[in-house]
Amino acid sequence: MGKSIYFKLLLLLSVFCSAYFRIYQNLAESKQFFWDSMVYYCGPFIFSQTGNGYGPLVDCSKELTNFKFVYLPIYLRILNFHITTPENFEIIWISILTLSVLLVVFCMQKIYGGMSLIMSLFVSIFSFRSIPLYGYISGNISSILYVSTTIGLMLSISNKPRIRDMGIILITLPSLFKIHMILFLLVPFAITKSRDINKLLVLAISPFAFILINSWLYPEEFTLLSKNIAILPYIGDMGVGSLQVINYIKSNLLGVGIPFKSGAHDWLIGPNEIDKVDFLIDYIAYTALLIFVIFRIYKIKFIKLSNNPRIERNLKFSIAIVGVYLLIPRLKQYDMLICGIPTIYLVNSIFLNDGIKKFKLSFKAEYMILLLNTMILGFYNIKGDNYFIYPIILSIFLLTILSIDKIKSDI
Repeated sequence: MGKSIYFKLLLLLSVFCSAYFRIYQNLAESKQFFWDSMVYYCGPFIFSQTGNGYGPLVDCSKELTNFKFVYLPIYLRILNFHITTPENFEIIWISILTLSVLLVVFCMQKIYGGMSLIMSLFVSIFSFRSIPLYGYISGNISSILYVSTTIGLMLSISNKPRIRDMGIILITLPSLFKIHMILFLLVPFAITKSRDINKLLVLAISPFAFILINSWLYPEEFTLLSKNIAILPYIGDMGVGSLQVINYIKSNLLGVGIPFKSGAHDWLIGPNEIDKVDFLIDYIAYTALLIFVIFRIYKIKFIKLSNNPRIERNLKFSIAIVGVYLLIPRLKQYDMLICGIPTIYLVNSIFLNDGIKKFKLSFKAEYMILLLNTMILGFYNIKGDNYFIYPIILSIFLLTILSIDKIKSDI
């Protein structure tokens, strides 16, 4: 997989382009680095001073003009980073963040094999026009949370039940901070034995129970948090995930409801009242997508994709991870860290190559594989190109399940 000259040239081009567009250009334009990091410092700090951590954070840091704290009330009390100075905090935070990225890549390389650690690092950071690199320099906590997720994924493939159980617990833990990360339980779900499914279901409920406990213990603060989260779609902070795509199709193409804003990130322009019916339509469509993806992942549990046990497991892992990225409602740059290796593995697998050949297209399967590699690893810098990420992931997922169906029908 990693030995192709074309593969390496694409990656090399992406590295050089990223060095310019993501780093040098930021420096030249005097843009801020690690901007999200101060949110975790300032939210709890302002809470300790005023009793309200969900208001504007600019009084704590001038860099946080358009930022608010959007995490559960319990974290205002336990994230006591303000015991040190902001300068020391940023140094510590960046060090932890860097170590976390390396640990995440190490875990993914151990799960998949096939590529060297350096190649795995490059694919993880520079895939999808280097969005994961941008996620790292945002300073968001997600890179740290993904350490727990990837260690959990690594343990979940163990033959020992206790280690597997520890793995799925570690996969669950980040969802107590960011609820969408509970979707990664679909990865062990794709390979787990039937007797372990009940454990996964119990753990899947845990972040929702944690939210309810927070709403009961801190009702006033929870109301403020709910307002901050509810307004995210209308201030241009929904990323490029499933809810953004659903809303775009519904409002821009079908002309129904209020379109989400993009790129503004200004808390002052949100509507005074959110159209609850309009929001409900988005979530009904999302629920349909959720059911479809879970159903397809469930089906692959019972399908033999390879005679090689490790390849079989890696294929199912990859399909499930791609499915998870289809489901993340608010897909941001810092969520993309573990997407590169699974998509590259899947796209370059013999299984997918054989599946595409069975469609008897007018062009060679190799051309389709070449195009997908280019979309994943190539660097293109045009307006709105972040929005290509979801269609690429969707294309890979649909192409994979259609290949599975085609191969099954020909047996």
